[in-house]
Amino acid sequence: MTTNYTFDNGINYTYDNTRITFAGGKALYKDLTPADSTFYAKLDSNINGNFGGGVLTGTATGGASIVAGKLDLSAGSKYVSYDAVLNAASQQVGCIRFLYTPAYSGLPATTQTLFCNCKQAGSINNIIFITHNIARAILISIYDSSGVAIMTNVSLGTWTQTQNIEYEFELNWDITSGATRLFIENKSTGICIQQGTTKTQTGVRGSDITLLRIGADYNGNYTTNGYFRKFIYYSTVQHTANYTPNWSTIPDTKYYFTDDTIITNSSFVLDELLGFLETSIKTGTDEIKYNLKKGTSWYYWNGTAWAVSNGTYAQANTAAEIQINKATFTTEGVFSAVKIFLHSVDGSTTPEIDNILITYNFANIDTISKCLVWWYNYKEDGTPDTRRCQVYLKDKYVIYKNDIVINRYLYELQPDSDGYVEFNLPESTNMKGDGYYEFVLSNGVTIYRKVPNSIDANISELIK
Repeated sequence: MTTNYTFDNGINYTYDNTRITFAGGKALYKDLTPADSTFYAKLDSNINGNFGGGVLTGTATGGASIVAGKLDLSAGSKYVSYDAVLNAASQQVGCIRFLYTPAYSGLPATTQTLFCNCKQAGSINNIIFITHNIARAILISIYDSSGVAIMTNVSLGTWTQTQNIEYEFELNWDITSGATRLFIENKSTGICIQQGTTKTQTGVRGSDITLLRIGADYNGNYTTNGYFRKFIYYSTVQHTANYTPNWSTIPDTKYYFTDDTIITNSSFVLDELLGFLETSIKTGTDEIKYNLKKGTSWYYWNGTAWAVSNGTYAQANTAAEIQINKATFTTEGVFSAVKIFLHSVDGSTTPEIDNILITYNFANIDTISKCLVWWYNYKEDGTPDTRRCQVYLKDKYVIYKNDIVINRYLYELQPDSDGYVEFNLPESTNMKGDGYYEFVLSNGVTIYRKVPNSIDANISELIK
């Protein structure tokens, strides 16, 4: 016998829908990134980007490195470059936001370049960058796709900074309509305040941006004396008026990496496990592991035997490990289920589970007497209703081989084109206690009923 778990939707599974999604026939972690973000680097443990398009690997120059949780570009000609292909998805409209800690107070000793985004090193085509000059002015320069100036060293106001204090910067531009604004955090109010006036120059920047540089210009000159953290690039404008900084909406990873679980709500009954195969996509050292259920406990292979798991990813097995040790996962007609652990190593990628095919032997299933319950589904207009129905075997105790088997699982039933549905159930005389069946029809009506002994019954007869 076989049980085939597919992942077209989450109806038959228990999972955290704030972390896991079902899409394209697969179950995977949700993508956390803001829809309009094209590049993000947290810059607290390494210089590489956390998520975005293009190449996320940074190239350090002049000894640029992470020191005390920040990108250290102080005391020397240090900067970091990125291949910006796809990092800057929109050139006409966009936003660059970052946290910056100057290593100087008062007048800068030299012009400080905070960042530069352009076609390529040494080229002013499509360039956009801001500097802090020796007169404390924040200057912006933007050039079009032909290297013609849209703005050249245009002042956005005077910024008076305090050494070793972290500030938020956010540059928003729309050079189609003519609206470029710079916001810098005011430490006395905690609000990001627009610097100077809105710039109304317009132009056309091309799509061939290939360089994003933090801490230097397109020639690698005019470096900065400070520290960076949380650098993000958007393809849309984020703010047009003063705002309160809030980074809580920016995830540190693209995906969760919390070893979340997906538990099957439907069961299979086995004497012997014959096969356990998965179809999945796993990147790098991402992994998918499993626990198998016997009765009310979850089990894993501990290297020598099947043992009760403590419910953690550490006490779970890959599909290959289960397949190798399947012959020893035996029982006596006990219902089993599957718990799936999704393991993303660092949140940069997500494992995707597509299918689980379980082969098993339940040789004595016919020793349980069954009755066929059947019915027709019709809509209010009298036409067949082919929407799926559900049967939930609730608080069910079935005697099998002198053992009590507990069955509390949901089954989905697909009516045929005439609306006909049927389901084989163990007879009610094999129940203990107040066990009953719960039928949830496609129209939402719920019927609770014990099933007569060894008959074929229309469900309408059961509810009289």
